Amino acid sequence: MLLQLGTPLLTGFSYTDRLQNYQTSTWSLGEKYIQEYNGWFQEQQTQFLLGRDDFSGFLTFMGHLSYQCSRLLGDKKMMSFLQNEHYDIAVLDAFNPCSFILARKLGIQYIAFYPGALNGPLSIDLSSPVSYVPIFNSQLTDHMNTWGRMKNLFCSLLTPVGHPKACVFITHGGQNSLLQAVYHSVPVLSIPLFGDQFDNVVKAEAKGLGLTIKPTHITRELLASTLQTLILDERYKSSALALSRLHRSQPVAPALTFVLWVNHILQAGVAGASQSSSNSHAIQSGQSKTKQKKKS
Repeated sequence: MLLQLGTPLLTGFSYTDRLQNYQTSTWSLGEKYIQEYNGWFQEQQTQFLLGRDDFSGFLTFMGHLSYQCSRLLGDKKMMSFLQNEHYDIAVLDAFNPCSFILARKLGIQYIAFYPGALNGPLSIDLSSPVSYVPIFNSQLTDHMNTWGRMKNLFCSLLTPVGHPKACVFITHGGQNSLLQAVYHSVPVLSIPLFGDQFDNVVKAEAKGLGLTIKPTHITRELLASTLQTLILDERYKSSALALSRLHRSQPVAPALTFVLWVNHILQAGVAGASQSSSNSHAIQSGQSKTKQKKKS
């Protein structure tokens, strides 16, 4: 795992107690820049919550990502180290566009999980069996004994969205949160704060999954009336159920899809995978045209 020290700034989160779980390579932009960036980031969040955000803040953020990427790619020692590792494939948490550039620079194929608005609509939906996929904040790895699996199961039952009596999910509108809501067919009250959340909640509201309140508009009365609408208006629950059925309808098991595509990419390379995708699209287009002719 390549860990960039200092960013992103996540209050109360640390990798220090997890380093034994991964072979970790660390890279840093230096303490001076980290303090400057995190200071700007905190101020940007404050200004947003006060209703003073503007497009220049987004451009500054993209400038920071560009600078960080430029420094990483220009670090000959780190790049040489990564190239000498001879990775077969990269698994990317693809919020930062630099992840794709780094994979291309290293000449390795990748699987990208949950890219947001910065990277396009691609996402991969995988099942998460509690027997070997640890629940967030469980402090477990995929190597669990019987007691570990019991703890993981208990943590999964504490996940509020999946509770049978959950009728509304209040969320910031992150992609993972919305996918959980869809999976469990729970309407959402979204309060977007940062990044792709603004775009996500627009789509969620358009699909009838829920309603949105801007953080600067929150009042006790508005919060109460919006929650009441989501609970009493059956259209939101109906939409959530319909989306959940569509989301769960998988002609091929997600885990099997993942394994098949990883094996295919390793064997055929990027060009082969791209060609397969193009052929698949062509076949689908052809089938659509055939159906149209039959209807005519």
